Amino acid sequence: MKFMYLTGYCDLTFNYGTEFAEPDLTIVNVELINGSLGQAVSTTTADIGEVLGNPGAEVLVPIDMTLFPLDVGALTLNINFDEVALTFIGVQDVNPGCAGNLIANATGGLLTIGWFDNTLTGVDINGTLLNMIFVYNGGGPTPLTFTAGTEIADVTATTIAASYYDGEVDMAAATGQIVI
Repeated sequence: MKFMYLTGYCDLTFNYGTEFAEPDLTIVNVELINGSLGQAVSTTTADIGEVLGNPGAEVLVPIDMTLFPLDVGALTLNINFDEVALTFIGVQDVNPGCAGNLIANATGGLLTIGWFDNTLTGVDINGTLLNMIFVYNGGGPTPLTFTAGTEIADVTATTIAASYYDGEVDMAAATGQIVI
């Protein structure tokens, strides 16, 4: 049997009377076991950190990469954020292999980070790729979510299968003394 996978999950159930036969129509004795079909979970991951901040203060939010091949040639990361809760400032601590021509621009609550390897030899992006700098404006937890168009490819422009995990910025616990 051959299936074309599009998206989501699907149960596979063999109904009563299902048979398999040889080309000469001789019935083949088989055990049919129901199952399901879905996207495999990748151990290659891109992970936006979860950090705490104080209203009006800058926060550094890491993007960590795990188990990518050592020949990454390009990336596009699209990250949604709430412009009321966060103000994008820039990036710092960029992976040295990506530092030369990485761009990061935000507009309308969408941060786009782009980079390509102009040496065509590939780069090891594992570890912290970079830290995003935001001013946290308060208001409780605010998500940072990977969105459509996010893609990482090797030097041959083959997309690398990866799992993308969202992060957030939340308010730090109040410290100090309360006097009644």
